[in-house]
Amino acid sequence: MCAVASAGGSVNVSKTKDEIEDPFVGIGKKIAKVAQLFQQKDVFGSLYSASGVKPSDLQNIHVWADAVRDARNSIHYGAASALPNTYEKVAALIIGAVPHLRLIYRICAAAG
Repeated sequence: MCAVASAGGSVNVSKTKDEIEDPFVGIGKKIAKVAQLFQQKDVFGSLYSASGVKPSDLQNIHVWADAVRDARNSIHYGAASALPNTYEKVAALIIGAVPHLRLIYRICAAAG
């Protein structure tokens, strides 16, 4: 896992770390929290400058990850999916994985 931002700014680092590491908090909420935090320039400005990943890029990853989670839930938990699962949908999600994961790894590398 990537390093968490250092103390400072308007983020309670201890509380945020507990929320993200809590096994009872769903992955969707964790991704939303990270995307929200990354937009805070006072805390993460140097990280997105070093990584070259903009907060809007991370928001796109959030949307993609939510679509993957929604598709998984419809199969694994029997929940109704927002969009029906098709071969085309799965192909688009898999193709989309590569650029999104590259951005995530750039952030991790910049975080050290």
